[in-house]
Amino acid sequence: MRKLFLHIGMHKTGSSSIQQTLAALPQNGNVIYASFANFDNHSLPFIGMFAETPEKHHIFRRQGNSRSEIKAEAIEHKASLIEQFNRYKTENFIISGEGIIYLSESELLDVYAFLKSYFDEIIVCAYIRAPISFMESAFQQRLKNGKASFNIIGPDYKNKFAKFEKVFGAESVQYWAFNQRELKNGCVVEDFCSKINFKFSPQFIKQKNIGLSLDAIKILYYLKKNDIEISRISRGILKDKQLVRLLSSIKGSKLRFGNELSEKLIRENSQDIAWMQKRLESSLNEDNESNGGGINYEKDLLNVNFKSSYKFSLAVVQFLVKSLGTSLVLFVKKIRLY
Repeated sequence: MRKLFLHIGMHKTGSSSIQQTLAALPQNGNVIYASFANFDNHSLPFIGMFAETPEKHHIFRRQGNSRSEIKAEAIEHKASLIEQFNRYKTENFIISGEGIIYLSESELLDVYAFLKSYFDEIIVCAYIRAPISFMESAFQQRLKNGKASFNIIGPDYKNKFAKFEKVFGAESVQYWAFNQRELKNGCVVEDFCSKINFKFSPQFIKQKNIGLSLDAIKILYYLKKNDIEISRISRGILKDKQLVRLLSSIKGSKLRFGNELSEKLIRENSQDIAWMQKRLESSLNEDNESNGGGINYEKDLLNVNFKSSYKFSLAVVQFLVKSLGTSLVLFVKKIRLY
């Protein structure tokens, strides 16, 4: 029986590590990781192939891709995928893309019809992160991508996964807890591969998306929050990935939501959490690691003293000088670095 493992992930559950590790491995005749030119993550190829309006997806929109350009590339991607399915007629396959969760139910019906013509069984699998842990991590990722907003977005479990149960069948959707204590050797890549019987050497594992410290997050949030009020010369430079890399050198404790904010978010998302707990057949309760000292309000993030409370990296300052040029004086006055 030929199987396809459709790993739809959940954002912030180690998907990038899984994708980049498997994409770099040679085909081993056991399970094949589908290949798309320049795409270890299969999200965009699948959105291009199956979304009714792929040009509205935020990444395509940010890149300025036209509908005709996206569709032309999608034709090439689909032909490549069919060629791989036909070349390895007996092997099982893996497709992995957390962005596939944003396809609609009708679009997923097209995905199902396409894949079912090549595979006897389709197993949809997703790692599930506990709600507060997910919201903390997702908040940090949005900040790294340039969004300085204290609007905390919930995990949205049901909206993301119920449509897969409807299209592929509830019995074909497997949910796995993303919990360090339960992952094989504490590693999501090893755990994923063991679950689908994909044999490889752990020495090839690639770890991605290492988080920032709370100190670095506070600095980044403050800088980006004030960026909109600085001269037009500097606009957009604080979204540069180089700044995030420089800030990653600032060590310290991790971002944690405080008890007050955590309890509020749990109440707001209680029905959604209950829906997922039923499918996991286990609790999504979390240990509160903030010890009463976590972030509860935006003011907790904006309370930054660059000069005395934090070791503001010289490399960060040099980067700002180079990027801001003549507007640096305005910037320095704004964030009180003098």
